[in-house]
Amino acid sequence: MFFALYFGFFSHIIADATTIYIVVQIALVIMFLHHDADNRAAGPGIHQDSEVVQEEAQCGQVKRAGGFIIMVLTMIGVISIVAVLAIGAMLLPGFPFRRFSRT
Repeated sequence: MFFALYFGFFSHIIADATTIYIVVQIALVIMFLHHDADNRAAGPGIHQDSEVVQEEAQCGQVKRAGGFIIMVLTMIGVISIVAVLAIGAMLLPGFPFRRFSRT
């Protein structure tokens, strides 16, 4: 925030409006982090819930091995299809389609 104020208002390297936006964003981030730190100190809340979910997931990993394999294979298939379409989209614009049209 110090550098934004210095380069914006004192050195005039950054426009005044941009400097204000940067300072407001930094202030909002600081307020969010302060609020998050207060919530962590107040009680277990969501952070403890995430640990419980993680422990339950580790206990059930053996049961879900088949689902994991299906998910990985589906992801590989989708990525392969997207890759083929992307490569085709890059190469086909140079292809002369007028040769096949009847007009």
